[in-house]
Amino acid sequence: MNPWVRLVLATGAVIAAALLLKVLPPFVVLAMLVVGVAALSWTLRKRSKVEAVHGQATLLGLRREAGDPFGLRALPLSLFGRAPEGSIEDLMWGSWRGVEVRAFDYVFPSPLPGGSEVRRAFSCALGSIGASAPPVVVEPQSFVTMFPGPPELDRVDVGGGRFANLFEVRSSDVDLARSLLSDRMIEWLLELDETWGFEVHERAALAYGPGPARAEPSQALDALTGFLDRLPESVRHPASGGPEATVRPSDG
Repeated sequence: MNPWVRLVLATGAVIAAALLLKVLPPFVVLAMLVVGVAALSWTLRKRSKVEAVHGQATLLGLRREAGDPFGLRALPLSLFGRAPEGSIEDLMWGSWRGVEVRAFDYVFPSPLPGGSEVRRAFSCALGSIGASAPPVVVEPQSFVTMFPGPPELDRVDVGGGRFANLFEVRSSDVDLARSLLSDRMIEWLLELDETWGFEVHERAALAYGPGPARAEPSQALDALTGFLDRLPESVRHPASGGPEATVRPSDG
């Protein structure tokens, strides 16, 4: 559009607004001002968040995507099944310490006592494992109340001690679940201070955690790679021909 035309239109809009404000009741003008300030504040916060995510992705050497072009939400992960109304936000992807990863926030409504809800956001990091494994979930017991429901898996008896008091383990394969919990793995999980939960299913490995960790995607990525490093070699070792859906966004 011609600059002079834009100037004329802008001037006309200002004059029209000034005339309109003169004839409107004061309470209407005040309401319009409040709505305008709120809309401007929301726009600026959203823009600031997008810029922050872009900056984080750049610092981490990852790429950012809008939405979920990988179709991650369709993966048969227990996390998604427990909060089916959730959505994937602020997705980043690329290579992190030699591992192809997807880092994202999973945002979902969580029930509170009395029937109310709160919006929760879990920071997540997803990677691949070499062997196709039955589902196993290992998470702090404090996580259970944050979801609309527990994992739809049988609870695994991991004996007594501090680990059993703090963590819940669920799986459809008791032997596999116990094989993942080596002394080295349990010691490391206890060092995390109940901050992260983990899941393996088919060829996917997932780290997820609520609260302050959401502000730092690198923490989720570190948790994922630490978990992968401590898996048994038979599970961790990469195999050829992994699922392409987790490698790159779809062309469509």
